[in-house]
Amino acid sequence: AEQSRAARVLLQSSDGIQVLRGSAGAGKSRVLRAVEEVAYARGLPSLLLAPTQSACQALRHSGGKRVMTLQAFLDDPVHRSGIRCG
Repeated sequence: AEQSRAARVLLQSSDGIQVLRGSAGAGKSRVLRAVEEVAYARGLPSLLLAPTQSACQALRHSGGKRVMTLQAFLDDPVHRSGIRCG
């Protein structure tokens, strides 16, 4: 039930960036995989950012299509130039 609620919140948000936190084994990867599938079906872009390389590997292993570390995202000038505040 909590995973379904988390997926709904992520998909219904009008914010461009969402954060999903949870303890190990809580089902975060499963939720993100489902959100990514729905976003793809709706033609919405998605990019999963993880705090560590091992977390990226886990997301890729669970079916994540576009996954990178947060640091790699911030270090990439292509992505950095697209970040807007305000």
